Amino acid sequence: MAQFYKSMDELKKLEYNTPSNVLHHNKGEEGYTYFGIYQKAHPKWAGWTEIYKSIVMYKYRIKTASIALFKTTSLTNKVYKFYRTEYWDVMHLDMIISQKIADEIFVFAVNTNPKRAVKKAQNIVGAKADGWVGTKTIQKLNAYNAKRFDIQFDLAEIAFYKYLAFTSKRKDRHRRFYEGWVNRARAV
Repeated sequence: MAQFYKSMDELKKLEYNTPSNVLHHNKGEEGYTYFGIYQKAHPKWAGWTEIYKSIVMYKYRIKTASIALFKTTSLTNKVYKFYRTEYWDVMHLDMIISQKIADEIFVFAVNTNPKRAVKKAQNIVGAKADGWVGTKTIQKLNAYNAKRFDIQFDLAEIAFYKYLAFTSKRKDRHRRFYEGWVNRARAV
C-alpha cells in the first residue's frame, strides 16, 4: 500500500529548495507560504501563529526565520498533520497499492484541490468522475498500470495548467506559473 511519508518526500522536493526558502512570499500573492501551505487559502492553519512569532523575533528577516522554523519539530508536525488530514486521508490514498499513483494524485491535489485530482484520476481509470474516492475508484486505481497512469495523469495535469494559463478568466494572473506547473507535473 502507498505510504504517506513517501508522498511527502515527493512533495518536499517540489515545495522548497533549501531551508531558507521553506517560508516565502510570492510576488502577487497575499500572505506567506510555508512548506506549500498558502496563507490566503488556509488562514486558519495552526502553524501561522508560530510562524508569525518567528518572523517578528527575527525582525522580518524571512530567510533567517525560515531556517529557524524549518528546524522546529512542532511546526513540522503541524505541516504533516495538515497534509495528511486535508489531502491524503480525504482521498483514501493509503488504499492505493501503487506508490506512484498515490504520489501523482497527492501532489496534484496539493497544487489544485483533492476533488479535481480525484476526478482526473477517475477519468483515466474509467471510474465515475465524481471526485469522491469509494470502493469502485480504489479497485480501478489498483488494477491500472502505474506507468500508463503516470503518463496519462501528467498529460491531464498539463492540460489543466494550460487551460489556467491561456484560456481561463484569470489567465493573465496564472500565465507566469505555467512553466513551473508543467515542470511540477513532469517531476512526479
